[in-house]
Order: sequence, then structure tokens, then C-alpha cells
Amino acid sequence: MIPDQMIRAYSKIKKISIIGAGSWGTAVAKVIAENRPDLLVLMWAYEKATVNSINTRSQNTEFLPGVRLPSNIKATSHLSESVENTKCIIIATPSKVIPDTVTKLSYIIKDDIPIAYLTKGFCRIGNEILTISQSIAKVMPSFADRISCIYGPSHAEEVVNYYHTCLTVAGKSEDDRKFFMDLLNCDYISCRETADIIGVDLGGTLKNPAAIAAGIISRLPRCGDNLAGALMAESLKEMLRLGRVMGGEADTIVDITGTGDLVATALSDHSRNRRFGKEIAGQILEKGTTLSMTDKIYLRLNPDYVLEKMAKNLSYLAEGAYAIEPLMELADRYSVAIPVYRSLYEVLLNKKEPSLLIETIKDPDRFHEIYATSKMHVKEKKKGLEKLKGKYFKKIILARITAKYLPADHLHETGEPDIVNHMKKHLQEREGGGTSLFFRNELKLITSINAANAEKVIRKLSAIYLKQISDQNNPLISRLFLKALDLLYIRNRMLGYKNRIKITGEIHRIFNIKERFNTLYVMRHKNVNDFFYYLYAIKHNSLSLPRFFVPDTVKPGFFYRYILRRSGGFIVHTSKLENHIYRECLIQYLSALISHGVPVLFFPELKPATESVISSLGENFFQILNGVMFQESTEIALVPGEISYNNLVNESAVKPVMKEAVTVNFSNPLFLSDFTRETNMLVSVPDHLRDVWIADEVILPHHILCGMLEENNYIIQTDKLKKGINRFINSRGIVLDKNRKHIFHEGMKFLVKNGIVSRKDNYITSIENETIKRLSSVINMKAASLEQK
Repeated sequence: MIPDQMIRAYSKIKKISIIGAGSWGTAVAKVIAENRPDLLVLMWAYEKATVNSINTRSQNTEFLPGVRLPSNIKATSHLSESVENTKCIIIATPSKVIPDTVTKLSYIIKDDIPIAYLTKGFCRIGNEILTISQSIAKVMPSFADRISCIYGPSHAEEVVNYYHTCLTVAGKSEDDRKFFMDLLNCDYISCRETADIIGVDLGGTLKNPAAIAAGIISRLPRCGDNLAGALMAESLKEMLRLGRVMGGEADTIVDITGTGDLVATALSDHSRNRRFGKEIAGQILEKGTTLSMTDKIYLRLNPDYVLEKMAKNLSYLAEGAYAIEPLMELADRYSVAIPVYRSLYEVLLNKKEPSLLIETIKDPDRFHEIYATSKMHVKEKKKGLEKLKGKYFKKIILARITAKYLPADHLHETGEPDIVNHMKKHLQEREGGGTSLFFRNELKLITSINAANAEKVIRKLSAIYLKQISDQNNPLISRLFLKALDLLYIRNRMLGYKNRIKITGEIHRIFNIKERFNTLYVMRHKNVNDFFYYLYAIKHNSLSLPRFFVPDTVKPGFFYRYILRRSGGFIVHTSKLENHIYRECLIQYLSALISHGVPVLFFPELKPATESVISSLGENFFQILNGVMFQESTEIALVPGEISYNNLVNESAVKPVMKEAVTVNFSNPLFLSDFTRETNMLVSVPDHLRDVWIADEVILPHHILCGMLEENNYIIQTDKLKKGINRFINSRGIVLDKNRKHIFHEGMKFLVKNGIVSRKDNYITSIENETIKRLSSVINMKAASLEQK
């Protein structure tokens, strides 16, 4: 704060105020202070360190380091002090704070002083997208005719070193324009004037996204000056189109505040927008994230440090592109085609492939055609965190859950957060079920939840649920566990059990992608012991070992579950999936693992459970996966898997582990980024996954015979059955590697042994029609799926 006696001394002389102390605001302050040493140039800065630096060291070390400022430049962090007795105000704050800053100024300044601004961009006020001049006029209507802007190709780094520069001063008041020109004109700065403030606004604002695009293509392969020239030409055409419908003059936009500023900003390394674009391209060109040796050491000592560091590295890119969103809204409002800017928007905010921007610059008329086939750009997965225990993601998960459930706009009609209302309703529905349905302290917390303590209670409940869900992976115990499965399998075979595990499918393809992409095994669920057989198949083929889903209905016992958790298992209590917080904990836990490169084995659809809840879980989970892929820009490979229990009539029947004959099939991987193409967006991931499961379902001999029996009203001659097998299979487009003799023999053995059919007088007759119907549905659904394809 400036001492009182200093303020009183300053008030006796003329002064101007500059609101904002960034690099360009500071450069303009220096120009004015050197032109008019009789004036006090008083700057307002939000950052106290900047104020202190200007007042004590005559430098803005934060935003314009190394530049000596004249002694008649001072600074304050108090807005009212900065404008007291001022001769004029120049606003130089970022566009996103313009409405708030101007509102505060409106309470403390007089109507008889001129106002100018240096800020470029758009502002959102209510439902309107406004230029800076329109925004100031809306907040301070009495100043509408006294607003001026100072724009032009003007890098602060050049101006402070006295490089020749041209500026435009625009505004309705000719007197005010002359006033600001008089402050700025000198031997190296020449100002021109215009009344077309809207044209100047648009030219100076729209060149910024174009400069970001120029920065992006400057680092992409086979993109050089030729494409940059085409970019500037197409950008200028789009600037003119939008300017025309918004009231700007073409002559203004092709002048220095449009074309001139576009060239200077798009081609100069002084330009922050171009630098930002180059950083975007750098991120695009990165293959993936691999931990350094130092981070690997920290990972053992302090995993939280490494996770926080990686999160910070991801936070920058989502920021600087915010200015282009209002531009899309304006284009839609005025029905103006701006394909180059729209392609940039898709690359920046929707993370589409950069080829969309390149091809649109080359041929803007084909934008919609190119966009329809372009997908999200993704990188390879993070490496080095595959063995990290799930509990170390707790802090990340708790922050996400709190952020989801407690925003102010998520309020119930009672005035409480929606989640509070849900938990109270959930408790009422479960009353009478006994306290055994609740974890320790869970009931007490749910009972106590209200609007005042919601955040605290939700964090505590989430912590309880995460403790119950999370794996405690130990690589050594995991290896021993999988080795024990091998030995159990061998032992049971030696004891005479017909427990052959047959593994089929796209093993080689899945093996080839395991080092490059986040792997999510999305497996069809039939039996509580499914995960044992899937894990065996994964280990047997040297695929990425995942954290694996363990239903809470698995064999009880503390030690048994402890071993499963230490081997990478996470336990899901299906009875709690109707609890929104529990379900969100599970989803966020899985997304945290996948986003950090940890493979996961998951059952999107569970049995037994409430069908609507499981469907919701699957849908929500895939929505979260899309968010993970979008935020991290890393590909997620979905590996569908199917399982068949060859000798079980009821495949959900629980039998001792590794004593059943099983077929495990791995389908072709699905890449989640493929579903970001406009042409694929009509198909949901869960629906497509179900189609894959059905199409790749293992067909067993008894399925075929059951299908033929159902087709013949559950009774058929033996000879007709034998001879009709090939016709039945071929008519449904199914390909099997077994001959009809083997199919008949194995199928009949299964059906007779299990009392499903009887054989008498050359006829085969159904005993269990419902069982026949259920078993034949496998082949009927597969045939229908193949027919659709």
C-alpha cells in the first residue's frame, strides 16, 4: 500500500490510472510515463509482489523482467486508491475478469473521465457474448460514448526497447481518441484513429486463436510457411465474415488491428498465443509419459508426490483455449461459417486429431466431411505406475467425488445438496435390513448427514468405501497367487478332473498393444469364479496383469480375501451399488487406475444384481472412461472377453476353482478413441460391447443340438439330427472347427448325462424344454448378431 503522505502528494499533480499490470499494461505505462514525465502513472495490480516490485525496484519482475521503469510509475493493490483524482483510466486486465473489474470501478469513478482498454477477447455476461467495448458499456452505460480501445500489432518486448510500432485508437468520441493518441505518440509509436470500435475489437480478438493455430502447425510434421500462409488467408476471410454480421467494417479488419496484428502475432515467437499453440503441438507429439529414475525412487518413498506432480503437468492445456468458445457461440448465433476456427476449437477443446486442422486449412469447404471421420487424438499410456497399490489414489478419488456431489447447482428442492437427499432416502429404504448390511461407522455417518456437514460426511463415507474396495497389490504375492493357480490346475488334472482350460481369440494382437495403451479387460460375467479363469488365461499368454474384480459373493474368510487383495483384487459389494456414493467410489477408483496406466479387469454387467443398477453402473463407467481419455489424452484399449463352462448346465453354479472345463475367448480390442468419430457416435460403447460378446460367444456342441431341438418342437429323429447339423450351422453363418460327428457325440453326451433329453426308438425327445430353450438362445443370439453384421 502507498503511504498516505505519498498519496496526498500525488493528488496535487495530474495522474492517469492503469488497471492491470501484465506485460502489455506495463509497457504502455512506460511509454506514457516517458512521454509525460509530469504525470503520475499509477498502476493497480492484483499481485502484492508485483506492487512491491514496481514501488521498490522500479521493475515488474513478474511480467516484464529486466526492464527499468521510470520513477513516475507507481503501483497499488487497492482499486479505489488507483483511480482517486485520476485524469483517465486504461484497463489492462484479462478478459475473463473485465465484467467484475468494471463493476467495481463503476462505484468509485466519475462520469467525466475517458476510459480506454488494452484487453482483447470476449466476455460472457448473463447469456450474452460481448466484445470488450460492449461489455464495458453494458456494465457502465453512462460511459458508452467515452470508451476507447488501443489495439495493434504490439509486442511488449519490442515496445519497451523502442521498436517502431503502429497502434489504432478506436472509439466514438473523437476528443477521447485524440487524448489517448497524444499520450502514446512519440518518435517510435504512431497512432491512427477510427470510430469503428467493433471492427477493431473483432480484428484484435480473432487473431489470437489464429495465432494458436499457427503455433500448432509450426511444430507438426510436413507443415511449414506454405501452410501458415494459407492459414492466415483463411483466418482473415473468416474474420471478415463475422465482422460483417456484427457491425465491423472490412477496411478496419484488413488494417493493422486485423491483418497487421494477425501477421505479427501468428509469426512471432514473442506471441504468447503462438507459444501456447507450440506447447499444444508438443503435447500432441508426445508418445506418452514415462517416469524418470528420480520419480521411480519417489514412487517407493512418497507415491502421493509423484501423482500430484503428474496431475499438475496435465492442468495447463485446458486453460488458454477458453477464448475460442465464445467465438463458436457467436458463429452459431449469426449462422456464419468459420471452418478453420471451428477445426481449431475441435483440436483444442475436444482434442480431435490435428489432421482435422491441417486438412481444413487446405480445403475449408470440406470441414464437415473431414470432421465426420476424425477421431480424438490420443497418446500412449503412462508407464511406471502399474504396480502401485490402489490405496495411493485415495486423495485423487476423494477430490473428484467431492467436486461431483457438492456444487451449488446440485441442490434439491429442500435446499440440501441432492446427494444428502439421496442418502437419507437410501437409508429409509434399507431400514429393517439390520446393521449387518452396513460397514463399520457407515450407518452412523449416513444418519448424521445434513447440508451443513455434507462435505465432511461424504469424504468420510468415501474413505470407508474406498478402504473396502481398494486393492493392496503386492507384486510378489501376486506372482505367488498366479503360480498357485497353475499348480491347482495341474493337481486337479492329475486327480482325474476333466478341467481343460481352452484359450482362444486375438491373443497376439492384445499382446502387441499391451505396452502402448491402457488396457481394460471388459469381461462377460457368468459365475462368481470367472476372474480365476480369466486371470489364468491372461497369465498363461503373458498379457498385462490387471487389478481384477472380485464379487463380494466369493468364498468368505478374512485370509482368503486378504490374499486376493494383495494379489491385485478389488472387492465389489453388489448390494451397495444402489448407493450413489459407493458406486461413484468404485467408478472413480477404476478410472484412477486406468488413467495412470494400471491394467484393470472389470465386469460391466454383473449377476446376480438389480438389472437397472448394473446397467447404470456400466453406462456411468464408460462415460467416466471417456472423461479419462479426454483429460489424459491417452488411448484406452477395451479387451472384451467371453467365458463358457463346457460341462455346466447352469453356468452360474458355484463349483470348486480349477475343477471345471472352461473355454476363455479374447475378442479383438476396441479402441475408445474410435467412438469419438462422429460416424460412430450413434453406437454406445456398452451396446457395442454386448454385440461383441454375443458375436464371439463360444458355441458348444450341446448349444447346436438344443437349437435344432427347439426348431423341431423339442423332438427329432436321430438320423435327421445327425444329417442336419451342417445345414443348421451354415444357415446361421457360424463357423466351427469340429465335424458333425464330433458335435453330435459330444452334444448328446452332455444332454443325456444332465437329463435334458432322452433317446428312444430313433427319436431324441426333450425332457427339460425350458433348459433346451435357454441353451439354444446362445446360438440364436449369435446368429442374429452375425446376420446384422
